Amino acid sequence: MFATQPFFVCGSPSHCQFRLRSFFEWTIASQDGDPVECAGFGLSVSSDFASAGQSVQAGKSPNMVIVCAGARVEKHTSPSLINVLRLCRRRGVPIAALGTATWLLAESGLLTDTACTIHWDKRAAFSETFGHLQVTDRLFVRDTHLVTCAGEFASFDLVIELISERLGRDTALAVCRHTTAGHWRPASDRQWTINAGETGICKPLAEVIRIMEEHIEDPLPAPRHCKMHRPLTASDRTAFRAVDFVVSYALLPAFET
Repeated sequence: MFATQPFFVCGSPSHCQFRLRSFFEWTIASQDGDPVECAGFGLSVSSDFASAGQSVQAGKSPNMVIVCAGARVEKHTSPSLINVLRLCRRRGVPIAALGTATWLLAESGLLTDTACTIHWDKRAAFSETFGHLQVTDRLFVRDTHLVTCAGEFASFDLVIELISERLGRDTALAVCRHTTAGHWRPASDRQWTINAGETGICKPLAEVIRIMEEHIEDPLPAPRHCKMHRPLTASDRTAFRAVDFVVSYALLPAFET
């Protein structure tokens, strides 16, 4: 079973207008070539991983490989999938992982030298399992031949950026209008952002929390958070005192045994 939203959100924009259909053609493959369970129904496929690998070896490489997975992505890894992903990597075929599928690229050893992102629900487990990787909270991260995407609606942002690069910004904007999206978000946007106005906390504190989240595995001393961007201000000092209080209040009970 795999997540349906990233799959359909990624595929729909490329076919939402008649003039785009000649530019995008999809071939769907599964482990054994059988239909894949998807939100309670079966999705028919046209190939299996082994056959897809043979096509690549025969010089019939696709323009891009897009990998999808589900919540139990840890059980989706297979020798045939790893082989075809590594083969595509060696042949210079761009590979994009949507949502939890970033886990499969990591299992295949393809993310050693690049930053990556994954759906926030898997980020903690992913970072713990693959501690050597540089994991971010961005919507998507693009390298020369590798793309990792947070999935869900971030898949739309990714595919619209690809359409913009290949067919022009006007075409991408036309697709956005057709889907009533209005615009697409840049890769650098975070999956989840603290809204200072809605939460009632000040902007400096929201920024401190954002930076602390980026350094869970390698915590930074509080003053360094602001030095990275600007001189320490009175508002920053107030924010740090609040953070120190919250952290101390949360951790002290754990040591009172």
